[in-house]
Amino acid sequence: YVLIQSGRVDEAIARLQPLVQKAEGHAASRVFLAQALESQGQFPEAVSLYEDALRIKPDHLEALSRLAALHERSREYDRALQRYDELV
Repeated sequence: YVLIQSGRVDEAIARLQPLVQKAEGHAASRVFLAQALESQGQFPEAVSLYEDALRIKPDHLEALSRLAALHERSREYDRALQRYDELV
């Protein structure tokens, strides 16, 4: 997370990808990688990782909110509303 915030996104991605592959049940690593990819405009990949994180931990608030925002950004309003509803 610190690498992403400090603008070292490529380094964050390089460190997070092996972690995601090894830690199949770790939702947070998927969310961090999704955030890094999202910051680079790789939205489909980010969506996939947020969805993976939610399969692992269905109540992961960060994954839910960021996924809802990405759906909204893509004008997938029904999907966005569904995810926003899950937040409340």
